[in-house]
Amino acid sequence: MDTTTAALGYGLDYSFTVMERARLAGLMGDPELQHPLSSGTTNAWAAREAWLKMAPEWGPRELRGPIWETVTALTLLLAGVDMFMMMHPAAVKTVKDVVKKLTTGVSRGKLEQLSDWVSLKI
Repeated sequence: MDTTTAALGYGLDYSFTVMERARLAGLMGDPELQHPLSSGTTNAWAAREAWLKMAPEWGPRELRGPIWETVTALTLLLAGVDMFMMMHPAAVKTVKDVVKKLTTGVSRGKLEQLSDWVSLKI
């Protein structure tokens, strides 16, 4: 099911809301909305900020495009998207790494180290 994808800065909030509501309705029993969600994340490249040569404070466009696509995909991952249509290899790798990290969990030792900051003495 492709409910449509808007890029970061170009209506991503609407895409996120539609996908999230479709996912929740499917989980609540609506048989029409129990299909996997797909996202045309390559639409992120339609945003001029992703590819246009801009002022130096925007950073190099070679980084902006993949970052634009990555942020769009990660945002929609939080909404429950199952499949992503992506273009840039660095963006694909980043999303795969995040999904792997989220699905493998945290080992017990690392969890204890994570909470060490609470009692840290400076």
